[in-house]
Amino acid sequence: LQSQGDNPRILRDTAILRLLFDLGLRRGEVVRLNMEDVEVARKLLWVQGKGKRERTPLTLPQITLDTLSAWLDVRPQDSPQLHASN
Repeated sequence: LQSQGDNPRILRDTAILRLLFDLGLRRGEVVRLNMEDVEVARKLLWVQGKGKRERTPLTLPQITLDTLSAWLDVRPQDSPQLHASN
């Protein structure tokens, strides 16, 4: 993540790509993610899949967790959405 600097847009986009690629999430699943769906300490992401009512916990691989944590450190705090940006 050092090569990305602290550009919030790059950090956000990289975190989104990691969620899509590393966890195999669908676009809609990523868009629906809120801050309450992330448990950094437990390395979990709670996802509501297509057509499902219950959320499923997914273990975050370390690289995904690191990327997501970098985004969480700089993301705007005024929105509950995980992908919130200025």
